[in-house]
Amino acid sequence: CCSMSEALQQLGASLRRDRRCGIGCDVVLRCGDTDIPAQLSVVCALSPVLSKALTGAFKETAARAIELPDVDPAHVAFALDHCCGAVEDIDPQMALPLLSLADRWQMKPLQSSCESALRAML
Repeated sequence: CCSMSEALQQLGASLRRDRRCGIGCDVVLRCGDTDIPAQLSVVCALSPVLSKALTGAFKETAARAIELPDVDPAHVAFALDHCCGAVEDIDPQMALPLLSLADRWQMKPLQSSCESALRAML
């Protein structure tokens, strides 16, 4: 049928599509006035920091929402998509803010991609 790599790409594409359509989304990442719906299981798998916030003894756990007033919603959406296997190249303009976000949320795959994009600019 298909290789493991192809199956993972299909899974990532399905998760991205579902998140963008709000399917299976049970948490919200609130960036100012913009709500970004997401799947708790995916967010927890991608970021140990967000996992703690959404599953620990914090107000975010009960609210099923994380307030991110200082984060650009486009960066959050890109980070979620990228870590679910999106093959998009990282725009050099976004690389530094995304690297900061990846470091803050301990998203190793995104951090590595941002570092590569920044090195390519040198």
